[in-house]
Amino acid sequence: MKIDVVQLENIRSHVKSTVPFTSGFNCVVGGVGCGKSSIMYAVDFALFGESVTRSFEYLLRDGASHGKVFVQFSQNGKTYKITRGLFRERMNDRNLLARRQRRVVKLHGVKHKGVCGGFNKERMIQVGAGHV
Repeated sequence: MKIDVVQLENIRSHVKSTVPFTSGFNCVVGGVGCGKSSIMYAVDFALFGESVTRSFEYLLRDGASHGKVFVQFSQNGKTYKITRGLFRERMNDRNLLARRQRRVVKLHGVKHKGVCGGFNKERMIQVGAGHV
């Protein structure tokens, strides 16, 4: 699998960022707090939709009512695009953030049609093996 691009909107320290990846080795370099780990958290969230903690609060930028992650990757000559979003109905309601994050998900480039909760690890193995 090769990640082509990651786009983040209101994810941790990123207001609106696009991170392109080139062929070969890529290295994310920057100072403390500039968003290096946020890119990795965002990719994990987009692909698997699982929280590192008990809620998704750690992903959403402080003061933001919504956030979005887009990941485009290639595998076996096919391009896959995943968009996953987070939003709060009320700025102080952390429980709604965790409960509603699955509603804003689009998965393009695979045979499955409709809204999907993201890839699970078994699905990633199928993509990697070219079964999708």
